[in-house]
Amino acid sequence: MPRLSAFTPTGLLRMSSQPSEAENIYHAVIALLGDNYDTSPGSRMDGWAYALARVLGVVRLTLIHAGLQIAPPYVAEMMGLREQEWQIVPGPDDSLPTRRATLAARELLPQGAARQAVVGALQTLLGSSFVWYRTTKPAELAVWPQALGDQPQNLQIPTVERKRLTVTAPISIGLGSPQAVPYAMVDAEQPALLVGDKLLVEPTDLVRAEVVEIAAVTPSTFTATFSQPHNVGSIGTTMPFPAWISTQRSDLVSVSPSIAVDPETRRKIGDLLERMLRGVSTWQIAAQTGPQTAGPFLIGVSPIGATTFGLVTFP
Repeated sequence: MPRLSAFTPTGLLRMSSQPSEAENIYHAVIALLGDNYDTSPGSRMDGWAYALARVLGVVRLTLIHAGLQIAPPYVAEMMGLREQEWQIVPGPDDSLPTRRATLAARELLPQGAARQAVVGALQTLLGSSFVWYRTTKPAELAVWPQALGDQPQNLQIPTVERKRLTVTAPISIGLGSPQAVPYAMVDAEQPALLVGDKLLVEPTDLVRAEVVEIAAVTPSTFTATFSQPHNVGSIGTTMPFPAWISTQRSDLVSVSPSIAVDPETRRKIGDLLERMLRGVSTWQIAAQTGPQTAGPFLIGVSPIGATTFGLVTFP
């Protein structure tokens, strides 16, 4: 309970049982005056000391308050500048405690991508809504393509001539056997196709992307063996394409069900992890479904994008 007295008017009252700043200053002033002045209660010097203590008490609390504007748990008037400093965009309905939590989490970025730092930042941002931070276990690691050089990787030296073309007829039949395919160069001034060129076809679709070797070429067609179908307009290029995907940096952030479907909170989590994790990292934000589980996805029941397809346990 606050300690009420003549030293705790509006501006000096705090939720503390300790004497106010003004009372401490008053006693210090009275002690300094000593026996040289009449400081008995109600005297002129007593009134002067009381008035001075009131003024200095407000000044001291104002300075303390200003100094605390650097600390996320206390920042108020300087919140906008602190958010600008850390490139934070608050939500339209964010309360002051929510904005303070976001700022506190962002200030943990210099600690890096260590698990302890990431967990600490998520706990600071989400509070009790944070459940678990799960990284991919070695036994669960998946890599595609399986080996270096497998389809659709096109491993070329950096100085290989860049050639680009578009396929002008669909490739759908005759797969697995050499076939002549009509094409058009994207730039008429670029080098012509040559026999032996490694051509990556349809790199925009990793499911159908593949590398073929030019077996024969004319100004309007090239011959190669395709394993995948390709649409008219598909791009072909000789440029290097070292596509290699791994789930080693794929993480799961488990949160409470209400948070998992809240777009604003999901944005804040993604914004934090984008700055905190390594550039190759990916993550999924999913709702907790059991004491130590997330998922599985149930059609018509589970929220899309906020549920793991399979049952995931943690830790």
